[in-house]
Amino acid sequence: MGVFDGVFKQGQQGPGRPVGAGRAQEVWIVGVEHLVLRVVSLAFSFGSAYAIAQVFSPYNGDRIRLAVDFMIAGGFGVLGYFLSRSIAFRLFKKESVWSYLPICLVVELVEVFCNYVMGVSEVPHADWLQAVPLNQRPVITVLAYIVLSIIPAVTLFLAVADMDLERRKQEPKAQVKTPHPMTYQQGYQQQGYQGVRPGSSAAPPAQQQRPQAGVQNGAVPLGVTR
Repeated sequence: MGVFDGVFKQGQQGPGRPVGAGRAQEVWIVGVEHLVLRVVSLAFSFGSAYAIAQVFSPYNGDRIRLAVDFMIAGGFGVLGYFLSRSIAFRLFKKESVWSYLPICLVVELVEVFCNYVMGVSEVPHADWLQAVPLNQRPVITVLAYIVLSIIPAVTLFLAVADMDLERRKQEPKAQVKTPHPMTYQQGYQQQGYQGVRPGSSAAPPAQQQRPQAGVQNGAVPLGVTR
């Protein structure tokens, strides 16, 4: 029993365990997650822009028209990226989003439609679909259309997570205030202890002269006669 008591006491009163690897891993995750969310969201936005360009501008030999159409498609992708974040940030701030919502809905509708058209035109001719059993092929085809169509919706959820991290970074952190020296002095006085103030020549209570032996409280010492 004495061995176990010693172990428990050492665990309670001893120094805390070092948090080396766990803390390093936590800091690494927190420091990288915001950048990863933004990069992945940009990739999804560019994917939707490419689908828009493929639907509305099939290559017909006109390079100028192709460049203009890709610029328009890129504009849709950029608008979807920034408008979704602007709306999410204003919702967190409890501000009005009605002026941004119509154009964001139009952009998302165009992206969803173009991704669906790309899925309809490519999925039936995919090699992997031919290996699916015939009784499962209709269900897999419909699910493939749905998955390809909701890719723009992923950017909306990523925008919400991105702006949530941004909001947390802007929140003021609590600062630890150092108590004033007078606070300690007042605390000692409330506990009945009068400490020595800086610069005072008074001796502490432990060093003051003790009363003479045989002298009681309130008693007057008698004179010594020869």
